[in-house]
Amino acid sequence: VLTVGHAIVHDKIVIIDPMADNATVIAGSHNLGYKASYENDENMVIVEGDKTFAAAFAVHMLDVFDHYKFRAWRRTIGEGPSDNDGLSIDDKWLKPYAEGRKGAIARYFP
Repeated sequence: VLTVGHAIVHDKIVIIDPMADNATVIAGSHNLGYKASYENDENMVIVEGDKTFAAAFAVHMLDVFDHYKFRAWRRTIGEGPSDNDGLSIDDKWLKPYAEGRKGAIARYFP
């Protein structure tokens, strides 16, 4: 993805076992490095045991990934960004998420 466009996401999120009862989400501006820990004014929040919260973050990250994957695909086939962004004007776009290879969207929510 990085070779075909700007696919830099500034979110710093770690999601551990989002569908488990002991799900953990770590998020914030912290870069998980020395300067972030000892020199910069960074923040980080750790939320443990909230499966619904973790699932929501996981869905967000899957959404961001799919967005950049689609943009990369458009550039690879030579179409690049355009006014015709491939979005359906009806609800047919939802079918792969509900029934297709991506699985039932309900599995993302407890």
